[in-house]
This record gives sequence, C-alpha cells and structure tokens, in this order.
Amino acid sequence: MNKQSIVLTMLVMAAALALTGCGGDEPVNGQPIQVKPEAERTILVMDRRGNVYDTDGQVTATIGNPAAATDYIIPFANDYYVTGSTEVGNAVGYWKNGVWNWVAEKPLGYRGTFGICKHHDDIYLLINQTDGVYVYKNSLLSRLSSDGNDHGMDITATDSHTFVAGSRSADGTSVAALWTDGERQLLPAAPDALRAEGYCVFAIGSHTLVGGHTDNAPTVWIDGELYTLPIGEGYQTGVVYDVAEQGGKVYSLGKRVTASGLNRATVWVEGQSRNYVAGDAASTSSEAIKIQFYSQDCYVLTVEHEAGSNNVASHVWFNGRLKCSLPGVNAAGFVVI
Repeated sequence: MNKQSIVLTMLVMAAALALTGCGGDEPVNGQPIQVKPEAERTILVMDRRGNVYDTDGQVTATIGNPAAATDYIIPFANDYYVTGSTEVGNAVGYWKNGVWNWVAEKPLGYRGTFGICKHHDDIYLLINQTDGVYVYKNSLLSRLSSDGNDHGMDITATDSHTFVAGSRSADGTSVAALWTDGERQLLPAAPDALRAEGYCVFAIGSHTLVGGHTDNAPTVWIDGELYTLPIGEGYQTGVVYDVAEQGGKVYSLGKRVTASGLNRATVWVEGQSRNYVAGDAASTSSEAIKIQFYSQDCYVLTVEHEAGSNNVASHVWFNGRLKCSLPGVNAAGFVVI
C-alpha cells in the first residue's frame, strides 16, 4: 500500500504539471476546454448498433451501417468520436459527431478496430489483425511488438507516449500486456494464474493504470505492478472494465459476481467497493462499463439485465447518484461534453 501511495503521489504531481498555465480551462486529451456548468453539459449514450441517445432516451443520431458494431465512443473537447467493427466499404475509420472519416483501406487479416483515442490533433485507432496488434496514428499504420497470439483492447496517448492494454494468449493460458510506444511488457499475475487480461488503460505522463482480471479476480496494474481488488463477502469473482485517476485516487469499475450468479455493477475507489444498482437487486444483473470525469464530477455508465428476461436498461450516475435511466438501451459507451 505504501508503494501504491507513492505512485499515486507521482500521478497527482504529473496531473498538476499538466494543468499548469491553463487558467480557467481544463485539458481534455491535450486540448484545453472551458468547463461548462452541470446544467449545460450534454450526455450522450451509444448502443452497439450506432444509435446515440440523449438523457430522455431519444435517438439524436444513428451512426453507420446497422450491421456494424459501434463499440467505442470518446469525448474530445465538445465533440465525440466513434469507432468499432465498422463496415463502411473496405475501410478503416471513425465517425466525428456522426460523420464518417476515412483513414485507410482495411489491411489483410483485419479483425476489427478495438479502440480509439485523440490527443491534440492526432487520432489513434487500435487494430487487431491475424498477425498481431497495430495502431493507426492518423493514416500511418505501425505494428506493435506482437504476433497472432496478442490482442489489444484499449489505447490512450499522452504528450510523450502511446499506451495499449491487452493480452497474450498461448496454450490455453493468457497474460495481461501493456505496450508502451509499441514495445510489449507482459504484466505480472498471481501465482499459478492461468488467465490474466488487460481491458483498459489510463495514463498521465509516463504513469499508467491498467484494469482487467487475473483468474477472474478484479485487478489493477499500477505502473506495471499488480494490485488485486477485494471482492468482499458474498462474491465469488470480479473484473475491471475501466479505470481512471482523479484527485490522487484510483477509480476502478466493473462487476462482482454473487454466489447466486448475479452480476453487481461495482466501483472501487482506492480499493473500497460500492455497488451501483438501479433495479431490483434480487433479480438484476448489472455491470459498470465506463467512467468519465468532467472537471471534478464523476460520471459512471452501468447496464442492467433483468434475470430470466430480455429486459435491459442503461443508467448514468453523477457523483454516485442516479442521473438518468434509458430503458431498452444496451449501452456500449457514453460521453459528457
């Protein structure tokens, strides 16, 4: 824990340096924006069919071919960017505010676009192919130190580095991995662990947080060091789907699984867990899938399924309180802009 506190202090120092000279604006992925009051912010929730909803559950945009999967949505200043397993001709690209932007023709062995980030004027797309993991920076394709056994799951960039989280699989086992500027680092796991995967990455400067699991135990790697989050009494397994740092605290979110097999949307703050469940806890399975900080405010997206039915709903939480609910929406992501 002492080492974790030291790392977090370093993260806060890096964040303070990043904020220096920005005045009343705050940087978002390298670009300062004027912070809006809560009432003036726009929350958009996207499902995996390209539908973008407002907080009233109304569709405000439909993106791309309905046969495509729109899996990833990110904010940048007052805009939003979307990608996924896109099927726009023979192309790799992204949508900005619903408008398609072509990047390149699909390379041979293309298995899908698995992440997007924007930093300053640069767009990064994370591509998995049959022979390894690749990154488009704008239209330039670079191969990471990987092979067909590697799989990238998330990407982020800072002024100095590009980071990709994922895993390497072989012989029925997997190891979580972090690529820094294309060089792969296999992350440690618990002794005798058979499966470990990294699903998300967050970075400040050269410091990183990777979230995922080791043998279904919720896990965060801080600068490459393993920290297993407590699942608590009454729970059997867990996983981290997204991770962030704010105010010197690490936020991890995902799910824990009860002994009866129900998922519980969970947010850990410095390792302390709290469930985010809007429906009937006795019959609802839920997952916390995305977190976004806007200034000092924390927004969390959860998805709930009613056990024994096809009923689904997505919920946005604001500083721990339920902000809005979207019945019938199976969300893939959201933005606050």
